[in-house]
Amino acid sequence: MVDFGQVECSGLSEVGASVLVNGQPVDLKDKAFASSIPLPVVGEYKIQVVARMKGKAPHTETVTIKRVEDLSLIISEWAGGVNKSLTYQVLSRDPGTHAGKKIKIDGQIVNINAERGVTAFLLYVTQGCPKGSGARCAVYVIYRGEMKAKLHSWVSVYAKVRGTRAVDLPGGSKLHVPAVDAAFVRKKNKLKGR
Repeated sequence: MVDFGQVECSGLSEVGASVLVNGQPVDLKDKAFASSIPLPVVGEYKIQVVARMKGKAPHTETVTIKRVEDLSLIISEWAGGVNKSLTYQVLSRDPGTHAGKKIKIDGQIVNINAERGVTAFLLYVTQGCPKGSGARCAVYVIYRGEMKAKLHSWVSVYAKVRGTRAVDLPGGSKLHVPAVDAAFVRKKNKLKGR
């Protein structure tokens, strides 16, 4: 669900493939393609991507996007069940015990990957992280939808707790962080306190 008038359809294909987005050819740069899709009025839109490569069957992906008048009203209704006592400190002690609970988290995107309509990103949390510890408090976010936020964006995430996720760190070690399934991701200006 979005409340803006255009989305970007982007992805990867094989070098030499021809790619159509809603029947219109798009250029490949290396393996990447991108196309802006207008959403002129409120309603549901289907975006179809077809990749063709000589000697192979065509590959088709279809994504449905719904444009609404005002996403804020829908978010407010959804957020009515957010557990305000579920802070980062409480969540990080044992994320599995909070699976399925609604939470709102504010922070900055520090790592992001999008593939096949799913965006996954690591969010450094701005509230509830112990002060003076020098530690970064992170949450792994999975979002199935279109968002304006990119790497280094400040966002509010409205999500349900999933459990724990292992994140690879430089040097081969792993960090276990809380993981959430986002219902909504809203880009914000830089958040207070940072």
